[in-house]
Amino acid sequence: CSSDLFWLFPLRSNEPQELLERLRSHGFDATQFGRLEIVQDSDATADDASSCKVARKMFEQTVFLPAYPGIPAAALNAMCDAIQSS
Repeated sequence: CSSDLFWLFPLRSNEPQELLERLRSHGFDATQFGRLEIVQDSDATADDASSCKVARKMFEQTVFLPAYPGIPAAALNAMCDAIQSS
């Protein structure tokens, strides 16, 4: 197993852009979307597009936080502080 292993932890936010900016200003490489996308059922028609509204809203509100087994406690605490500050 590679020691260069990084994980992302999903966090839902009502203000994802503000949270991203706040985390980045504190030096955390948080992201949104990445290579993810919402995939509709292959049998779905154009009329079924509305069925993805909830998934799309959740997707748009999700921020991915850097997380990995060796993250220092101080960094994790600083990230939590940045998330909680408003």
